[in-house]
Amino acid sequence: MLALRVLIGTLWGGFVFIAGLSIAARHASSLPGAENAFRFGGVGLASLGMFIFSCVVADRLFPRADPRLCAAVQLLFGLVLIAAAVYVGVFILRLNLARA
Repeated sequence: MLALRVLIGTLWGGFVFIAGLSIAARHASSLPGAENAFRFGGVGLASLGMFIFSCVVADRLFPRADPRLCAAVQLLFGLVLIAAAVYVGVFILRLNLARA
């Protein structure tokens, strides 16, 4: 059961991480004026992938790890994700307000 959880968690977190890096690197120039939104969104997705891996895989493989260190790492990834989501949300809101 642990092997299945590690496999699924690694694939899930890895897929989200690679998708985030791909969006941040390749799609940043696809829409003029939205480069930073794509970069922040990609970094946020990459952070989400690391958060998923940390919660699903690393916590199960290393149960005796220092809980303060685990919490700090997961908090860091969560804060990066929230900051990126806020930035992209504000960008979309400003874009919609400019069209109205």
